[in-house]
Amino acid sequence: MLQLHHAPNIAKHGDNRQALELTNQLLDQHPNFIPALKLLGMLLEEAGLQDAASKSYQRGLKLAPNDAVLLYKVGLFDLVAGDIRQAVTLLLHHLRLEPKDEDALYYLAHANHLVGHDELAIKLFKSA
Repeated sequence: MLQLHHAPNIAKHGDNRQALELTNQLLDQHPNFIPALKLLGMLLEEAGLQDAASKSYQRGLKLAPNDAVLLYKVGLFDLVAGDIRQAVTLLLHHLRLEPKDEDALYYLAHANHLVGHDELAIKLFKSA
């Protein structure tokens, strides 16, 4: 578990590759460890590996379906991928857990605009 504490510090100092190695080692030993899956997703995002990051977050969400961070992250990836309905579902679930998350409100408004629910989108934009 020490890798989980060292990996973010190493990444902050610019060694994303080593942080990824430590996180992957931890996941080899504990494949369902949610904090490590979240960290892996974050590190992969920072490395520009969006598909791999999305898969890490999705894997974590399957294991922890009420994790607010994972709901938000997977919702955003779904929004970008064009799966608007799924994005709305996940962002709504996230907002039930984190009702004051202005970023999530913004993305939920955007998703509603994309499916033609402009009046709701405007209300959500104003809330954000």
